[in-house]
Amino acid sequence: MTISVTQALSTYQDFSNVNAEVLEAACARGTDTHRICAGIAKGIFIPKVPLYLEGRVQSYRKWFDAVVERVIFVEEEFRCTCGFDFIGHPDLGVVIKGDKGISVVDLKTPATQSPIWKSQLAAYWHLVEESKQFDLPVIRCGCLMLDPNGKTARLVEYTENSAADFNGFIAALTAWRWFK
Repeated sequence: MTISVTQALSTYQDFSNVNAEVLEAACARGTDTHRICAGIAKGIFIPKVPLYLEGRVQSYRKWFDAVVERVIFVEEEFRCTCGFDFIGHPDLGVVIKGDKGISVVDLKTPATQSPIWKSQLAAYWHLVEESKQFDLPVIRCGCLMLDPNGKTARLVEYTENSAADFNGFIAALTAWRWFK
């Protein structure tokens, strides 16, 4: 059975202490933010951003305009065909100004990092590299932390330990299949 990166890692996120209404609002905010930021990356004109998203979208625009040289992909599905059998949907593949390769970037709206993000991005790196769709190698991966007040977004890189982080993902994937 093919499962997604986020599905395999979902067991390791605990939202049981979060009020259901708060969690639902956060999910909606994240979905809406991703939709608008994807539009910006694709060069689609965004006429008006809802007030409750303004800060995060402004944060993204500042980072995007200052850092991104070229967009390689936006929200594509990638499938692992090397035997691990999983799929993933990274938010962005971009070339950062001055780089000679792809940065795999996932947008994040929470204020604090989650321990699973490292393995999520390492899995996305694997998927993009394995796809062999692009003429450039993947050279970095990270989460783009969007600021709710509109300050420039911060890229938290997970490049240095991505091989170990990928092993963590494979362990989660194996556990998912074993126990589900």
